Amino acid sequence: MNGETHRMVGLATGAGYAFQAKEQPGIGLVMEMLGGGVGGFWGGRLPDDLEPAISSWHRDSAHSVSVGAGIVAAMRTKVPAWQDFCREQAEAQRQKQVAATHPFIQFLHSLAVMFWHFLAGFVNGVGPVYLSHLALDCITPRSIPMFPSFSSLAA
Repeated sequence: MNGETHRMVGLATGAGYAFQAKEQPGIGLVMEMLGGGVGGFWGGRLPDDLEPAISSWHRDSAHSVSVGAGIVAAMRTKVPAWQDFCREQAEAQRQKQVAATHPFIQFLHSLAVMFWHFLAGFVNGVGPVYLSHLALDCITPRSIPMFPSFSSLAA
């Protein structure tokens, strides 16, 4: 697949994956979807950024099934903790926003709330989209390797 396909599929997958959580109301959900879309857009290109597509034989370590399995494991164990941390930070900023008396300080805290929700969506969007990149590459004639050879590290 070409880079444009990976970016567009990544954008939609990341935003959709962030939306499916639906744990955050209002602006939190919007910012997490936006973060998921940006994370997906970036994550959709990440395997090719790690292993540039200079030939059709470029797929090795970053494009392997075993790396995909590692990402699935991280999505199950690490990403929820990262999201919880980001959402806790957003809530802390929201409480500071409510307590602030100066409008400019309230505005700064509201930006911080949006940033932390964006980041929660971003970390949620990268992993599934990395996997979508591998899935799209899997259906090409050269497919992807089961295990990395690490031959690119020896060069």
